[in-house]
Amino acid sequence: MAQDQEKKFVELDNFNPSAVDLTAPPTNARQYLRQVVAGRKHEAAVVAVHLEEDEKQPASPLKLCVADPSASATCAFLPDKQWRKSRLELFRKGRDRAESMKKCHEKALKLKWPEKATPDQWKALLFEKPHEGVEEAAESTKSLHAHHKGTPPLVSVLLSLKQPQINNLIEMMSEWYLEDGHSRALFEWLFALLLFVDQPIHADTCSALRQIAKEVRIQRSTLGEEDQDLIRELTFIIVIIAEYFTQKDLMDV
Repeated sequence: MAQDQEKKFVELDNFNPSAVDLTAPPTNARQYLRQVVAGRKHEAAVVAVHLEEDEKQPASPLKLCVADPSASATCAFLPDKQWRKSRLELFRKGRDRAESMKKCHEKALKLKWPEKATPDQWKALLFEKPHEGVEEAAESTKSLHAHHKGTPPLVSVLLSLKQPQINNLIEMMSEWYLEDGHSRALFEWLFALLLFVDQPIHADTCSALRQIAKEVRIQRSTLGEEDQDLIRELTFIIVIIAEYFTQKDLMDV
């Protein structure tokens, strides 16, 4: 019994693998192991699998990790934390007023807006020539919207927009800012839309806001001490996006 327990393997003597009959049933352990060894020597080194056309998966696009240039964009003349805190509180109060205004449907103008997939028409209405239904109201508030050649962001205009249109406009604002750079008219429109957009914001809208904030950081980093007004305006937008809309990784420190 002790000898059987010590012998735990089968010894293979020297044999010719080519002479082993792989089709014959083995009669003992040694023959079985010889067939295993001989069979492996006859196997192909590479196994190929044929797939039908409908079984093939499209190749995944190559994704490159590109450093975010906005991450290192700093401003030496950044307003202090107390100023930023006061702007955040100001925006919160503006949102509260906007929520109350949304209930006053009688103040909304009856305006026909372009289709979603026509950004050029929207851009022309907002920044080039006022909507024909807004001309009278725009004229009466002209002094308050001196930077606007097109339709100003009046409360009555904002109330005429449906939430999908507001989300769509914020996404277009991101594209226009990246293409054309900063303008007071564009940022006043963006600020007004952020007052009236519902929460939680749509994923595509959130992505657009993040892109705006990143581009703002880059632009702001190029400004000097003589550009304090513009630095504050850009910082206000970052406060809104990063702190109110909780994109904390974009906050100024």
